[in-house]
Amino acid sequence: MAHHSVGSEKLEFSEEFFPLPKTTAHARPALNSNPFANLENAGDLSEVTVVNRFVTAVNTHDLVPGMKLLSCASGSRPDDGKIDEDSQKVDIAFYHAAEAQTDGNPSWADQVLPVQFKSRETLRDPFDDHEGGVWEADAATRTKVRGQIISYAELLFQVQQREALFVLLIIGRRCRFMRWDRSGTIVTAARDYVSEWELFCEILWRIANRSDAQLGMDPSATRLRPGDGEFDRMDLVAKPNDDDIDHRERMLSSEQLPDQQFKFIRDAFRDSLQPGWPRYRLEVPDGDEVREFLVAKPAFRAEGLAGRGTRGYVALDTTTGRFVWLKDAWRVDYPGMRQEGDILSQLNKAGIPNVPTLICHGDIRDQKTLTPVWWERRHTLHPEPAASLSRTFAVPFLSKSTKRKRRDDDTEQTPLVQPKGHSDFDPPPFREDCPLRLHTHYRLVVKEVCMPLSQFQYGRQLVGIMYDCIYAHEQAATHPDTKLLHRDVSAGNVLIYPRVVVESGSVRLQWGGLLADWEMSRNVHKDAEDRRPHQPERMGTWQYMSVALLSRNYHIVGIPDELESFFHVILYHATRYLPSNCDDFTIASYIYDYFDTYGVDGDVYVCGDKKAHTIKTGILVVNDRKILEFSSPMDELLSEVLSWFRAHYFVANYSRKVEKPQPDSEEMPSDSSSEDENPTLPFALPSLPTATSTSQPRRKAAVKDKAPTEVDTVLASYVQVHQYMKDLFWESFHDPRWTLEKKRDRIPKGRTLFREDPQLDVPAHVNKKRRIDGPQTGLAASAPALLLRPPDARNTYQVQAHSAD
Repeated sequence: MAHHSVGSEKLEFSEEFFPLPKTTAHARPALNSNPFANLENAGDLSEVTVVNRFVTAVNTHDLVPGMKLLSCASGSRPDDGKIDEDSQKVDIAFYHAAEAQTDGNPSWADQVLPVQFKSRETLRDPFDDHEGGVWEADAATRTKVRGQIISYAELLFQVQQREALFVLLIIGRRCRFMRWDRSGTIVTAARDYVSEWELFCEILWRIANRSDAQLGMDPSATRLRPGDGEFDRMDLVAKPNDDDIDHRERMLSSEQLPDQQFKFIRDAFRDSLQPGWPRYRLEVPDGDEVREFLVAKPAFRAEGLAGRGTRGYVALDTTTGRFVWLKDAWRVDYPGMRQEGDILSQLNKAGIPNVPTLICHGDIRDQKTLTPVWWERRHTLHPEPAASLSRTFAVPFLSKSTKRKRRDDDTEQTPLVQPKGHSDFDPPPFREDCPLRLHTHYRLVVKEVCMPLSQFQYGRQLVGIMYDCIYAHEQAATHPDTKLLHRDVSAGNVLIYPRVVVESGSVRLQWGGLLADWEMSRNVHKDAEDRRPHQPERMGTWQYMSVALLSRNYHIVGIPDELESFFHVILYHATRYLPSNCDDFTIASYIYDYFDTYGVDGDVYVCGDKKAHTIKTGILVVNDRKILEFSSPMDELLSEVLSWFRAHYFVANYSRKVEKPQPDSEEMPSDSSSEDENPTLPFALPSLPTATSTSQPRRKAAVKDKAPTEVDTVLASYVQVHQYMKDLFWESFHDPRWTLEKKRDRIPKGRTLFREDPQLDVPAHVNKKRRIDGPQTGLAASAPALLLRPPDARNTYQVQAHSAD
């Protein structure tokens, strides 16, 4: 076996991630011959044969001392769906010898380094090696392999506490190493492990001498196992407690609740203790101190591998013994981007109601994604000579539209247009040409453990919950000590939390609203400096973003956009859960058309036709024969709000055509206009700043362009501030015509819209049909904001490769 160091070009990946150990825990295995000699013709063998011979060679010669390479595909139960509903099975994986199971099941919680096998080297390799670098392969079978590997990596990131994941890919007699993090993956050029067996065995031995943290495990998370005191403590506190508070709405005799927790919270913690799911003790910074929390299965798991990877836990505070909500995420990290905990602290100090109460937060041990750093190193602004470039390359994840196949020229890097207010001579605080976001590991703990909005019980209650969140948004946007816009109002961020309400002398426990997930919030824009981008791509939750945000580049978020998002949230939940004049299949189709579809304008995704048409016309048209109706005060509420947004877009579009644009909504006309300003109007009309001058030639409105009426202008003004929508929701909540209509999910879990899509890069055994599932089990906190791509593009799997020159 080779005992010498190999050149940096061959071992660059290994020298960075698997360097020669300074001290060794395991000696090199003694090898007198090639342990992989019987895989000389691996390209002609069946996949099963290659797997068996490879496993035998590694274990027989103890090539990774201290670990065992075990098959994961021979067991009869792929975790019984407790961890993975799709019942996936990676081929084999390395396990620590003391934790290795021999039943042939995946044991996702214990895998150290998964290994995936594919036969037929040129037909199943998801990457191509070229003189300029490593590129993704386009063939359908090879794309499917790539999607399969991504799905395995995504699951391991969800189950384990990791900052990175190494994967070994074997294709016939060739191999590649990959390192995955929340920004992308680093992929090595393919090597022949049979002819270069000495190099390959050297790498395997180095892996054996790496610590768990060096192999990607998160050192701030301590795995708990049966017999550990804290493992047993979790079982103990999960038991039902008669002192827990009944969270159902009801009349109370006192304004003060006992110093206990709601029953649904303990139930949710008990539900998280699922067999097969690992338990951990997690560290969370608290100023100069560190606090610890116990968690098991997350109540919320964000889909996708690239991105923030948000997981939400009902956690046990080891100090106080109380249940709290712990959010684990990889926040976007650029200068000017604030930590969510700092924002919550600001909101809490200002006394903003109906927002989470901060306990502690902080970045985790300076853990950052390395793939963007690697990419920038390979794509310097002043490139090195081609001969010195490595053959190891950073590869980002870019989702692809199911309507648009990647062309050969899609790898070209198109320069970003400078946003308004940003000087060409003042570069933004990020590499505009880098396709990868930089992420930092971050945890946040808040006091309130909430219920998801989907658990509301009747229409009037839904309106009240939405009112509370609109009120919270108004206070945050207008309070002199905050002046914040949320910028990601969505169903996952509008939550339910029971609270005591005193009204007309009566005391009752009422389900109220709580507006969570403030990490994307920004100060109200005041000048061009504030308009500078803090990250290379805007973010939001596609289904609930305003038509304006989905239709125009560099549209700065304003109050009308936020209020429109509140409208989309209540429309979605009313449509899905309340009785209406439509059958279930029509509802499923309508929800898909309104919230999930999208259009394409060149290379830009834009708002879908159904949502755009609804806002333009102000009518909830389901199809050519039917308008959506609920036979309740919900009809009047939705119709009234729609009329305001119809007028808002009509006035804004006309103003833009005649080049007398409305003021940027971020200038925020005062919510406290006096009614004396216009006594003939039902609400006070905010004063509008005069139009600003422009250097562009003015265009007169065409004869066919109908000018807005005075009524249009008044209605449009109602969405420039919060007051009118807030008042409308308050009045609707107190409407005596509400009844306790029976609420049910109109789209039962597992129901699918049979919309086959052969372009989805997912494993063959995973259902490719567009699935609209029922509500998630467990608790919900803040669902993560998504990249500004449509839902189908978000949920597909694709890797975009880049050359190094």
